[in-house]
Amino acid sequence: MKIAVIIPQNKFFGGGPRLAIESAKEFSNQGHKPVIYTFQHGEDAYGYKKLLGNIPVITLDPSFPKKPKPLFGRPVRGFSELSQYFFDHKRTRALAEKISKDTEAILAHSNRSAYLVGYYFKRKVRNIPLVFQMNDVHLLAISKCRGKSRCSFAQSILYKVIDFFDSFLYFRHVDSISVLSEIIRKEALEYLGRNARVIRSGVNAEHFPYKERHSAPRSAKLLCHAQFFRHRRYEDAINALKILRDNGYDCTLTISGDSETYAAYRSYRDELKSQAAHLNIAEYVSFPGKLPDEKIVELFHESDIFICPHHQQSWGLVVFEAIASGLPAIVSKETGAHEVLTDSTNSILIPAREPRSIYEAVKKLIDNPDIYQTISRSGVNFVRHEMTWRRYADDIIKLFKT
Repeated sequence: MKIAVIIPQNKFFGGGPRLAIESAKEFSNQGHKPVIYTFQHGEDAYGYKKLLGNIPVITLDPSFPKKPKPLFGRPVRGFSELSQYFFDHKRTRALAEKISKDTEAILAHSNRSAYLVGYYFKRKVRNIPLVFQMNDVHLLAISKCRGKSRCSFAQSILYKVIDFFDSFLYFRHVDSISVLSEIIRKEALEYLGRNARVIRSGVNAEHFPYKERHSAPRSAKLLCHAQFFRHRRYEDAINALKILRDNGYDCTLTISGDSETYAAYRSYRDELKSQAAHLNIAEYVSFPGKLPDEKIVELFHESDIFICPHHQQSWGLVVFEAIASGLPAIVSKETGAHEVLTDSTNSILIPAREPRSIYEAVKKLIDNPDIYQTISRSGVNFVRHEMTWRRYADDIIKLFKT
């Protein structure tokens, strides 16, 4: 089967593109012919070109604009969303024209732009199965306004109007929806009125090799890793570190991941640094920034405990990558990842937004080497047997055929 895999990003970074690339590689391993289509692909700060291997990548022509032109020749407050909306349609039509006419199925990843590419191909070339891998609910009124005071009343109305027309005109042409967790499956039903199939992602175990571990010292190296979105709740890990140090545990904390690309990332990182300084633990908290895969693996192997304190997190692929390397993981119950994990067996599950729960979980792992070793080994066995890309690809192929 010739499969078009759509990645709607100009740069490959984060869990979304990794999910798309790994699925494409597994399609290839099974004898299918995947081709990745994306808008532009230049900078490779995360080393994804190596991850791609021999999978072909087709992009728009280099001369194609990377940003929309302002509707009135210069920025006008309140019209940037409309300008971006029309630009998305322009570039998705252009990318759809790049897709080979003998393509037999489309897997669109992450957001509106991806399934719009599929829609325009189906409308202009031929009707083939279009599966949307929805990592989060794509509605503007949800993604931009939920829990965010900066979304004005006028903006919320505009987003709802766009969402209405988008759902009526375009999204209904998506044949099947794949989601990573029950959290997103329920939101798809609530906000979109669509049933979705829960298909868990896999882990490339060769990419994140196992390091055997027996115990964590009182000076344990704690690790958080992901892009610097505020819902990651890294402030809770910093507060937990303060409690640990006040109670005689000489721990350190590394918070790695992209903290530079966007102003919101930089602002959040600076707030976290100020928090650590205010608590007088700045020298024990480090921010190495975005790292290529080989450096992330090194960090996994150098660390003793992985912490995922996120809330409103649809999945959390990095959790399973850390576990695959042998790191015992402390995982918030507000992440989709916790749905497949078992407390005190292959992880420690904690309530979100409770720094003391992180403290108690770290203390438990440090004070009990048997528990530490059991969770490390059980976690690795679980990920390597249950979280496979072969299973993910098999289930997507079934969706194509339904």
